Amino acid sequence: MSPKPLPHPLSRLWLSLALLFLAAAPLRADSFGLFTYRIVDGTTIEITDYPESATGAVVIPEEIAGKPVTSIGGSSFSYCSRLTSVTIPSSITSIGDFAFSFCSRLTSVIIPSSVTIIENGTFSNCTRLTSVSIPSSVTSIGNSAFYYCYGLTSVTIPSSVTSIGQSAFFNCTGLTSVTIPSSVTSIGETAFSFCSGLTNVPIPSGVTSIGGSAFSGCTGLTSVSIPSSVTTIGGDAFFRCSDLGSITVEAGNAQYASAGGVLFNVSLTTLITYPAGKAGAYSIPSSVTSIGSEAFSSCYRLTSVTIPSGVTSIGDSAFSECRGMTSVSIPSSVTSIGNSAFAGCGGLTSVSIPFGVTSLGNSAFSICSGLTSVIIPSSVTSIGKSAISYCIGLTSVRKPASVTSIGDSAFYLCSGLTSVSIPSSVTSMGQFAFSYCSGLTSVSIPASVTSIGNSAFSGCRVLESITVEAGNAQYASAGGVLFNVSLITLIAYPGGKAGAYPIPSSVTSIGNNAFSDCTGLTCVSIPSSVASIGNSAFANCSGLMSVSIPSSVTSMGDYAFSSCSGLTNAVFLGNAPSSFGEAVFYGAASGFTVYYLSSRTGFTSPTWQGYPATRIDEAIYPAGAWLLGYGLGYEANLHSDPDGDGVSLLMAYALDVDPVRNTPSRLPVPIMGAGTMSLNFKAGKPGVLYRVETSADLTGPWTTAGVTQSAPGADGQVTATVNRDGPKRFLRLFVQD
Repeated sequence: MSPKPLPHPLSRLWLSLALLFLAAAPLRADSFGLFTYRIVDGTTIEITDYPESATGAVVIPEEIAGKPVTSIGGSSFSYCSRLTSVTIPSSITSIGDFAFSFCSRLTSVIIPSSVTIIENGTFSNCTRLTSVSIPSSVTSIGNSAFYYCYGLTSVTIPSSVTSIGQSAFFNCTGLTSVTIPSSVTSIGETAFSFCSGLTNVPIPSGVTSIGGSAFSGCTGLTSVSIPSSVTTIGGDAFFRCSDLGSITVEAGNAQYASAGGVLFNVSLTTLITYPAGKAGAYSIPSSVTSIGSEAFSSCYRLTSVTIPSGVTSIGDSAFSECRGMTSVSIPSSVTSIGNSAFAGCGGLTSVSIPFGVTSLGNSAFSICSGLTSVIIPSSVTSIGKSAISYCIGLTSVRKPASVTSIGDSAFYLCSGLTSVSIPSSVTSMGQFAFSYCSGLTSVSIPASVTSIGNSAFSGCRVLESITVEAGNAQYASAGGVLFNVSLITLIAYPGGKAGAYPIPSSVTSIGNNAFSDCTGLTCVSIPSSVASIGNSAFANCSGLMSVSIPSSVTSMGDYAFSSCSGLTNAVFLGNAPSSFGEAVFYGAASGFTVYYLSSRTGFTSPTWQGYPATRIDEAIYPAGAWLLGYGLGYEANLHSDPDGDGVSLLMAYALDVDPVRNTPSRLPVPIMGAGTMSLNFKAGKPGVLYRVETSADLTGPWTTAGVTQSAPGADGQVTATVNRDGPKRFLRLFVQD
């Protein structure tokens, strides 16, 4: 019988054990009643499996086939969710990893004194286990041994135990008391995390190390006393202990000290942890030179803090989630502000970063929703990823000429920003740097910029223009649209530009996210020069109704037209692209259909790539693809005039003008020259006869005599010319299908 699957490992140690368990060579298995077992070294028995469907109480036998049962194998009873109790005989000396994990109805278990170690995950997720008796023979409690046993109300740990493993009692929310004996020297990482029912945990004098997040999320904990024996306290040891009002350190501790219920290093130069339950304002002692990582994190009741002039560094997440803090004064001595240092401080309305700070860490002021202005000093050279992102109230930010890089998502979702000045010192702008700055109307990129990340301006829904300063070696702009310097890659289209857009014929590739979130875009003309359309290139362009893919396109990226909720069809004018990404048209309009021409290859009907697909017979419907491009049925009568503007569909098709949007104003107009009259028009539609006729009088006769006609240019334009040999001369264009 194959071993049961192990629960998802919660540490590298668990993963190593799991891999060892799964890699073990299979041994011959025998059965005894419902038990599956194996003989170890020919002398003892190990229980290896028990059916998950078994119900009620289980009594493990002391011996099988005349041999003593000495071990319960790893995961042997895991997921036996209907077991209510287990009796373990005194012959058992070893209980394997995860042996009773996910026995969700197990209410009681008695561990015999013959067992010396409670292994990793032994009783994890035994959610109805209310009590457990740990015998005095046990010397260590393994990682996640009682993980998620939220039915446990109290635990008495015997004096024989010297270590409590990682996550040993993680999320035991029903636990109201725990007695840790003086024999314990180490409390593992997250050992009592989220034990929200604990109000007091006496840490004995023998403990030398308290692991990271050991008591994090213990929201009922009101005070903690650190004995003099402790030499190591891991990060976040008391994180989000929302009622914790005091941390005291016993005199004589060589590493730590406390002052006013706040935890410091022994010399009082580093503030390590401020209790989350302390309310009001706080002045940091003048001896402090550094504020440790997450020192004040999630101190919701803190209203203001005064940082002394000796402080040089503010650690990662030092004040993150201090939602009640309305003001902070950062002294000029500070040179670095760490990652997420003030993230989530929604009560801050303004912040002055002192001169001397050289870098703003990633997410340093992200989600500071009340922040309206930020002044960045000229000493700053880099703005980290998401540094000021999600600051929806921010209306102004001043960036000095010293800044050389703007990190990924640096100003993401700063919806109050209406303008931004990028200094000429900036050389790189990260991906999503100004994404979803929904109030931003224009952006000017200096000549110094050599790198702009994907989606730097995506979601900027009122942005009408992106311009690039002359002399930039990497980028250029045309009509307010961002391109690479040679205009062959379209990088970003401003989200505020509405209506139709003809992509220039110089473009060979449309970049990732180039038009994403351009909800005002109603029509896009992709030229036959384009070979590739990038990932999410037109994602969320909800105004698009139809798109024609030219025959030149060989590659369409993942989600290229995803969430284009108004898109009813995509017309492929060439063979099927050789590279077609994932979910290209995901989220298109109901009834969305792919259309392809009968002369092209690589398509199938009635579906292609999972989308409904229809073949257009070009011999019968030569204008079918063109009609679909304007939201008309491919079978529409070309001699009809559906919008009543006096221009038939045939004429609009022949001249390749919009058949439904003010077509008369777009028709060719005669041009008067010195002794000549000419008419420029687009020709070359298959199945259409073009004829230019002239007359000296509108009543006729009309003739082609004297009319010269040029060969079509690269853009299909034709020029017809006639001499003006009298007082009157007229030209007319005749088309016939």
